[in-house]
Amino acid sequence: GRYHAKLTVAGHSVTQSFMVRMDPRVKTPTAALRQQFVLSRRITEAAGRIGRVGQSPALTELLGQLQQLYGALQGADVAPTSQTVAAVADRLGALDRTLANLVR
Repeated sequence: GRYHAKLTVAGHSVTQSFMVRMDPRVKTPTAALRQQFVLSRRITEAAGRIGRVGQSPALTELLGQLQQLYGALQGADVAPTSQTVAAVADRLGALDRTLANLVR
């Protein structure tokens, strides 16, 4: 996409437009990258939920598992495997159940 950067120093501003393009070495289809982004975002949001609730052994374990999945997603320029997608869904479901039990 097209972006603009503005630098201001001592009251003097300079604006420059620039284009960000996909790394040509990456052959991963856009849909796969989008899926990777969506799953990563869900994990990030889940980690935020854990941080707002506080600590418990179960939440600490889930956070570690989610961080491993996040690393696997971010460390590969390929479509997420069906196993990774299922693991993310499983751990997010476990988080929902754990949080529901903590609230009771």
